[in-house]
Amino acid sequence: MGSTKGLSTLILGCLLMGSMGVFAHFIEGTHPINVLLYRFTFSLAGFLVIAALCLAFSPKSANAYIKSNLSSIKKHPVIYLFTGLVSALVMATYVWGTLLFSLGMSVVMLYTASIYLPFAEKMMRRYFLPNIPKTSFGTKYYVSSAINLTGLLLIVGSTLSNANLNVVGLVSAISSGFFFSIMMVMVRALKSVDVAPEHTLISGIAVGFVLFIPFAFILPVTISASNIGFATGLGAFATTIGGIFYFKGFSSVRADIAPLIAYFEPIFGSLLALIFLGEKYSLLAIVGVLLIIGTNFVYTIYSRKALK
Repeated sequence: MGSTKGLSTLILGCLLMGSMGVFAHFIEGTHPINVLLYRFTFSLAGFLVIAALCLAFSPKSANAYIKSNLSSIKKHPVIYLFTGLVSALVMATYVWGTLLFSLGMSVVMLYTASIYLPFAEKMMRRYFLPNIPKTSFGTKYYVSSAINLTGLLLIVGSTLSNANLNVVGLVSAISSGFFFSIMMVMVRALKSVDVAPEHTLISGIAVGFVLFIPFAFILPVTISASNIGFATGLGAFATTIGGIFYFKGFSSVRADIAPLIAYFEPIFGSLLALIFLGEKYSLLAIVGVLLIIGTNFVYTIYSRKALK
């Protein structure tokens, strides 16, 4: 029963997180940077409300959780803040990619992180986290990454002939995968210092809010009932609740199944873009998407079998 509940929780988390771009697209009269600020603001508000509810209804466990994580954060503030910065950059480049390029393609390109992961880990171990255990990337991994790169190049190539191509959006979508690879390393770093994995998201929201709040006074932002409604969906539901469901489900489902279910996020994101935004993809782009998702899925299955 617990496993079934965890599976449902993870799938719901993937659906909610995959819906972020749809909510972002419906926010009107607002600069893309301030759409991102809407996300950080309402995500932060969502976490504060949930924290208040936990303290009110389950004070002992809530206080124990806060004390445990706060103690670890105080001992390793640099790791925590850097994780927050990287997480904020992942969220920023992803949102800008969905707004300026394509929601369906951006959510898939986020999962090209495996292309950059060996370089990201090497860079982090050399300059910042020398104590992080070295990962052994085998031949199958590099073959998988090469196919991922082919898929990425197909997606990029399919857009170059588009007269309406937004280069900033395309670069943002590509960059999200790179920053996501660094975040993968930082998740391990947080775990090594006993900080709960959901703080990857919490730290990113907090750091992002502080970094981007000045733009509310510089760039256009429209505050209206509809924008607040969609911002609530973007921040509180898709990011905060979606993130909580995602991390809770991921930790509750069998270790060999969780990474496979996680690939529902780009699938849901692409489908929602088709349904609500009317996005259309060329055959070349579709082939690229299938290569990326399919290769990651197959590689995860083989890697899990190898561990048994």
